[in-house]
Amino acid sequence: CEKRKGEKEKENRNKREEVMDYERLTEEGLTERDSRIPIEPSQEKFIDTKFNKDNKLNEKKHIPLQLTWTDVSCTLDTSSGPPCRRTHSSKEILRGVNGFAKPGTITAIIGSSGAGKSTLLDILSGRKNLGSISGDIFLNGAPRDARFKRCSAYVTQEDILLPTLTVYETLMLHVRLKMERLEGISSEERDRMRDERVREMIAELGLEKVANVRVGDENKRGISGGEKKRLSVGCEMIADPSLMFLDEPTTGLDAFNSQQVIYTLKKLARQGRTIICTLHQPRSSIFSMFDYLCCLSEGRVVYFGAAGGAVDYFEREIEQKCSAYFNPADFIIDVSLEDERRRFALKQGVDLPPEKMKVGPLTGDTSLADIFQSSSLHSENQRELQRLSVKTNEDLIEVAIEEDEEEEYRKHEDEPFLIPEVTRFAVSWPYQFAYLMQRQVKHLIRTPQTSVLVIFQSIFLSLFIGSLYHGTLDGPVSNVNQRVQNTQGVLFFCMVNLAFGQMQALLQFVGERKLFMKEKAAGMYQISAYYLAKNFSDVPGILLGPVTFCTIAYYFVGFRPAFTHFLTFVAIILTLVTTMTSFFTFFGALTKTPQVAQIFAALPIVVFLLFGGFYVVSDTIPDYYSWIQWLSPFKYAFAALLQNQFEGNCICDNVDKDCPIECQGDTYIYCEDEGQCLLGDEALNLWVNVFILLGMALVYRILGYIALRTIYTQKR
Repeated sequence: CEKRKGEKEKENRNKREEVMDYERLTEEGLTERDSRIPIEPSQEKFIDTKFNKDNKLNEKKHIPLQLTWTDVSCTLDTSSGPPCRRTHSSKEILRGVNGFAKPGTITAIIGSSGAGKSTLLDILSGRKNLGSISGDIFLNGAPRDARFKRCSAYVTQEDILLPTLTVYETLMLHVRLKMERLEGISSEERDRMRDERVREMIAELGLEKVANVRVGDENKRGISGGEKKRLSVGCEMIADPSLMFLDEPTTGLDAFNSQQVIYTLKKLARQGRTIICTLHQPRSSIFSMFDYLCCLSEGRVVYFGAAGGAVDYFEREIEQKCSAYFNPADFIIDVSLEDERRRFALKQGVDLPPEKMKVGPLTGDTSLADIFQSSSLHSENQRELQRLSVKTNEDLIEVAIEEDEEEEYRKHEDEPFLIPEVTRFAVSWPYQFAYLMQRQVKHLIRTPQTSVLVIFQSIFLSLFIGSLYHGTLDGPVSNVNQRVQNTQGVLFFCMVNLAFGQMQALLQFVGERKLFMKEKAAGMYQISAYYLAKNFSDVPGILLGPVTFCTIAYYFVGFRPAFTHFLTFVAIILTLVTTMTSFFTFFGALTKTPQVAQIFAALPIVVFLLFGGFYVVSDTIPDYYSWIQWLSPFKYAFAALLQNQFEGNCICDNVDKDCPIECQGDTYIYCEDEGQCLLGDEALNLWVNVFILLGMALVYRILGYIALRTIYTQKR
């Protein structure tokens, strides 16, 4: 009871500290708000945090970026029905969308479900790769180019983070991969500046209390949902991007955490960043923090302008009043939904009451988007778009949204207006590989469950197989054929058991698919660096089970006692395991879910087993199937194991060598020829089989890399 009481007091104390932090965050107030929204006293101010000026990583000032988009449209081809009677059609997702986003502001995109919010955000951020897209999008008056990714950041709706890393470690990895290495300084100084940068970011995000706490997931509790969202924001802004995109950053959060996230974004905007985000239904206190609002309905703009003037616009244009204590966002979305329902009912021929047929100027097929197109606000926006199509620093200074920022911008008047020429990636390939390798090793060390299970399984099966076959590989001369059969059986079982144990490689990329695609889209590293880091970091796990199994089972079963034969046995098994790991890795990269991967991989595995040399004798395979055996890794591994066990080995007990063994047909052989008889005349050399397996492993690894490059692309 005392322990629970102490935990309760600690929880209450933490809650009070969170409230104090919340009040501290809101200490300085907002620049613009709708006067009709009641504001709590604690929301009157918020802090504009400044970075440490002594940190060289922070010396690079924000290049003020303004994004403009004109006549953006998107059409998606759809199909329905069975394959034999499939019909194709096109669906218009966006039509003629115009707008702009300025430095130092938050532009919110709102609308009902299916209005096109996420589609517009993906198009603006350059991540939309499905459908037919048209329109013009300019960054500081010029088309976007390869440098766009380096100056922008995208925060996904889902918080995709590695659960085994702490908050500090997660941010440190992003610092290393996203920020350019400063040359001419010592590694200690570089590490110190990185550490300082990460700690500044943690303080700015309000994550000091959980800095050394692991992120966690559904299996192991870690930081809260709101802290994960702020960490996701921090991961993207750690490299000081001038332009940020966020897809519904408050989804899944409670009111308190939602407000903290938006306050964090407001602070970032006040530092000169351009922020664009989508939201579904923001509460009134969150709505008041937006500078500009873009409201979509059925893919068209029904309002674009200052967020504080949105309610006045709708009251003026459609003659509907919003209650003083009603959420403006709810009011705007409700109005747009009513308009959609009215026009849909008219298209379906439904008779509506007179009060529904005409709402202010909305009559017949006239929509809110049509009203906005003919409004004076739309004309003002068009003039503003023209004015924002700037080409020089001086023009940009003229459109700076805050007077106190003008002096700061003028300091960089002589610098290149657009993004300076930069490399595609912030750090070179060797550093990418080293940092990713370090992350993978840390992840494996902190998830020992799989390794423990593999060791337990290997010990159990090796003891079981050893006790089952112990003493059966030697015996009376009359049982020679049985001994040979037992030897072949246990060799094939060991081979297949250890090969199938590598099916976990199917999940190698499937488990981290979302994280990889997020980091790939952000341009954090080259795919080859990630692929090799994954492969090399998994080597200990690949070796652990087979080595444990072979060490116990080999002598327990009673294979050839010479140590060289034991080492050869282990080498063959490890080569096969490497090949099968490469095979499963290829199928894991080829498919997107573990279920599909297992189904696709099962078919060739069954075929390879049939042609592995144990179930069907090679000479009896029909000619039209004969070629398949040369594709089976089991054929080469089984042949090598048989050679290691039987070649030059006399299994007869008669020293006079007068114990004939029936070999093939009516042929009888004696001890010195036993191995060659069992292997057949067409058997390849042992080490030739091993090198063929290594070649197969290399081919499967290359195919896996190609699949990872071409197939693992997020469809948006």
